[in-house]
Amino acid sequence: KINPLWTLLGEDFVLTDDDVLCARGREARDHIGNRRLKKRILCNLQRYCDSSTKMDKSVIVSEIIQATREASPRGGFVRRVGDRFYEVGEHFAREKVGQQFRDHLHMLYSSSSRSKKARYKRIENWKKMAPHEAAERLKVQEMQNA
Repeated sequence: KINPLWTLLGEDFVLTDDDVLCARGREARDHIGNRRLKKRILCNLQRYCDSSTKMDKSVIVSEIIQATREASPRGGFVRRVGDRFYEVGEHFAREKVGQQFRDHLHMLYSSSSRSKKARYKRIENWKKMAPHEAAERLKVQEMQNA
């Protein structure tokens, strides 16, 4: 689906090693630009983790986005729709970079992909339990959290 805030890139646009491909799957994961983004995030992970305010974290995210866009002035954060490429814009790029930080710091963020998968698995396991078992387990967890 094409977001109206995205910018259509020219027909002659070719994905380079400096572009970040905003997609799912092996192609995006293995793309050199995405691996470079991951490296930038890992280099700033401790700084991000040590930041105490949302503003400080936002500055780090902005620096990573700016470095990526400077490395690839014709693209940056791009998405393929059919045979055309779109620059996805600031909001989408910030979401992508922020999500990668949360995923790397999954033990601190309930919004990380790993935390979401673990939560989903717990819910599925609860659905398989008999009602009295689920109620008993819930009581035990509440007592442990108190």
